[in-house]
Amino acid sequence: MIRFSEEQIKRCRIKSEFGPGVKEKGETARRTPANERYRQLLEEGKPGGSKKKNKYNARRTTLDGITFHSAKEAARYQDLQLLAAAGEIENLELQVPYELEINGVLITTYVADFRYLDAQTGEIVVEDAKGKPTREYEIKRNLMLALLGITILET
Repeated sequence: MIRFSEEQIKRCRIKSEFGPGVKEKGETARRTPANERYRQLLEEGKPGGSKKKNKYNARRTTLDGITFHSAKEAARYQDLQLLAAAGEIENLELQVPYELEINGVLITTYVADFRYLDAQTGEIVVEDAKGKPTREYEIKRNLMLALLGITILET
């Protein structure tokens, strides 16, 4: 059986309280060039040294002075503009918010990428340019259908 002295037990407690690399109360972690560079980047507001990469590799794209969340959304906007010029759709709107409430309580807000009037059917179409649907999006899609009776067209 191993026995520890009171001093060894005290040091273990201090180590666990202040994290790895801290030997005594008030002593800081070891200073290395990598740690110093990281601290410098934090002070400049650039953790990691660069902008955070999008989780799904979507790249913001600017088209006609409008910034889209992804290249796919920008490409769909171009397609819809062509359909509008051909007279197949009307009243094209971008980033249309829908407040989803239950019993007067705001649950969440869904922002549709596009909303337009289909000239042939006379129906209003709510559209979302999706690469990979997230769980959050699926919940909002279901709430749109359940609360407002709106089916979202996914492109």
